[in-house]
Amino acid sequence: MPHATDDAEPQAVASAGSLPTVPGSHPEAGIGRGTRRRLVLAGAGALLALAVLMAVSHYAYDALRAHYLLLHTVAEMFAVVIAVGIFVVVWYSRRVIEGGYLPVLGVAYLCVGVLDLLHTLAYKNMGVFDASYGTNLATQLWVVARQTEATSLLLAVLLVRVRLSTRLLLPVYAVATAVLLASIFAWDVYPTCYVEGQGLTAYKRISEYVICGVLVVSAGLLYLRRWHFDVEVLAFLVASTLVTVASELAFTLYADPYGPWNFWGHALKVVSFYFILRALVLTAVVRPQAVLFRELKRRGDALRRANTRLETRIAERTSRLASTVKRLRTEVREHLDTREQLELERGRLFAVLRMLPSYVCLRDAQHRIRFANEKFLELFGGPHRGRCYSILKGRDQPCQGCPVDRVLADDVDQEWEWTDPNGRSFHAWAYPFTEADGTVLGLELGVDITERRRLEAEVLKVSETERRRIGEDLHDSLGQVLSGAACLSGALRRRLQAAEDREAEQAAKIESLLNQSIDLTRALARGLDPVGLEPEGLMHAMADLAANVADLFGVTCEFRCDEPVLVEDTAVARHLYRIAQEATSNAARHGKAGRITISLEADGNPVALRIEDDGVGLPAEPQPGGTGLGLRVMQYRAHAIGADFEIGPRPGGGTAVVCRMHQWRKE
Repeated sequence: MPHATDDAEPQAVASAGSLPTVPGSHPEAGIGRGTRRRLVLAGAGALLALAVLMAVSHYAYDALRAHYLLLHTVAEMFAVVIAVGIFVVVWYSRRVIEGGYLPVLGVAYLCVGVLDLLHTLAYKNMGVFDASYGTNLATQLWVVARQTEATSLLLAVLLVRVRLSTRLLLPVYAVATAVLLASIFAWDVYPTCYVEGQGLTAYKRISEYVICGVLVVSAGLLYLRRWHFDVEVLAFLVASTLVTVASELAFTLYADPYGPWNFWGHALKVVSFYFILRALVLTAVVRPQAVLFRELKRRGDALRRANTRLETRIAERTSRLASTVKRLRTEVREHLDTREQLELERGRLFAVLRMLPSYVCLRDAQHRIRFANEKFLELFGGPHRGRCYSILKGRDQPCQGCPVDRVLADDVDQEWEWTDPNGRSFHAWAYPFTEADGTVLGLELGVDITERRRLEAEVLKVSETERRRIGEDLHDSLGQVLSGAACLSGALRRRLQAAEDREAEQAAKIESLLNQSIDLTRALARGLDPVGLEPEGLMHAMADLAANVADLFGVTCEFRCDEPVLVEDTAVARHLYRIAQEATSNAARHGKAGRITISLEADGNPVALRIEDDGVGLPAEPQPGGTGLGLRVMQYRAHAIGADFEIGPRPGGGTAVVCRMHQWRKE
């Protein structure tokens, strides 16, 4: 009968569909003394009955044979009554059954009882069925009954934890039994099990062996799931299964349906059903009150143990919860202190930013100014909540390649210089800045370098003016003196040659040296002022530069200018020339270039100077010993004339230097 679950014992509680488990008699806890005594007495009684039957059958079988049909009928009817009794017990207990063992067993044994009854009526010489069936019909019904019994015993153990409905199982088993009977009586498709004059068929013997195997497996599963059963009930169930195996083995040996092996098989079947009777019917009929009160007591004990465990767990979890709350309170207090400290530091930071002599602004990914200091408002005016490209550049759209956008995208600091629409120049830096709510903004800080650029431009102008003056002095003063000396030395050489004086050769050498000095002076003067004062001077100077680089470094250097580019501002022209001179020198000396191209363009766009080479390109890191002075000088010259300067890798390899003017004049 069903019992409750006790979590304290590993699966020690039966599903209610299994048989009751007695507290204190759990299989793992040992067998009680009274239970052991009852098991020993039952086993001894069964063995004694078997011994008596075997002795009688051995010494007086001929007398028994005369009454064999009666004995067979009594034995089978005993089994039928027990089978029906099992069903009755299960049927009236179905409302309290929770598992699947008893429902399957009860319905199955009802069908087995029906099949055994038909087997009894079909037995040879009973005269109920047509004599043409012979012994085969009773044998077929026997095999079908045993197959149903073995399969159901295995299925019951497998479904011991599954809740099943007896009302559902009954029609299922009824249909299955009807199909089996139809295969014998109506369709005549069930295999022959007995042949008159020959005995049992191979199918019958193989079926008995398979039935024995299934019964052994079910007995093993009973033992493996023994915690679902009372020890005494489990012992009777296992004993019943094993005795049934012995009975089936006996039925594989007889040739005569009235022979000794057939008699012993039925005797073992009686013992098997006796054990089933002890396990189920007597337990439910003789000791129902004991089972009921035992279950109530066990369930009460289990409930008290569960309540104790629950109170212990509640106490433990309450303690852990109190500890967690205390820890969380401490963490919240620390968090609030940290937040107050951060707010204080933030206030100090913004106070410093407001007082800086440089402009400072914070802007988001949508280009909205979120903060601006006093210097920013002084320089650019307007509400500081507008768009940065509108306030700083006077544009309607965001700037292409904005350094602050790169800061927000890559989280990498940026540094650059820019010029506003009013001509003011700024050196700016940008850094990622995280707000208290986790929003990442771009912090831009800029210094007005307009005056510095003006002074730098003045320095460059003075430098170029001084270069030009020195070049003019070399050309006009020293060049004239050297030219006069060369004329005098030429006249002296001619007079000495006419007088056939030996000093004429020395005079010729002096004349040659003076001419070389004149050429060097002119070259120096041209190098100090390569562009000259003419608007087309830049183009001629670039062509000469390409030729000089090719001769000096042994590389291919080409100058390209598809249409005349006239630059009237000599300062701009000289700066562009110096940038090209420095870029070609770097490409030939450091870039190991084999081909250098100088391009000057002004086709509908601002004047653009481009120097490209096929060398090794820019190094990933600064080279040891290098100062980068040449690059800084080029950037300085470009900014001095208000040009954009770019240097980077060239598609296909090498380096590209681009200097692009914003204002120019073309004729």
